[in-house]
Amino acid sequence: MTEEKIFEFTDVAKDMPAITCIEQSPVVDVVAVGFQNGEIMLINILYNEVVLRFSQSQDGGPIKTMSFSSDIGMGVSLLASVAESRTGGQNVVFWDLNKKKIYSTLSGPHADK
Repeated sequence: MTEEKIFEFTDVAKDMPAITCIEQSPVVDVVAVGFQNGEIMLINILYNEVVLRFSQSQDGGPIKTMSFSSDIGMGVSLLASVAESRTGGQNVVFWDLNKKKIYSTLSGPHADK
């Protein structure tokens, strides 16, 4: 609201394509950043370092939105991300942040099938 710059990407994302979304994680100073090419980075903005890096889209479609799970009773920390393929379809990927891999995938959630 004050239009004050609070962070500037330096080394961690300087050669990345356009940022398409940013989501605050439950961890202080850590944000998920989605890029035009389907890459996702979890970045500690206090130390300007990449915590995790994922690539969702096989064909390089942009990350449209992301959300962290808030249910700690599940015993797993999840990040859900939605990417749009170049053919127009969408996929939702659930990332297991503890194991640093895909937990589950939901293909074509809005398809007319």
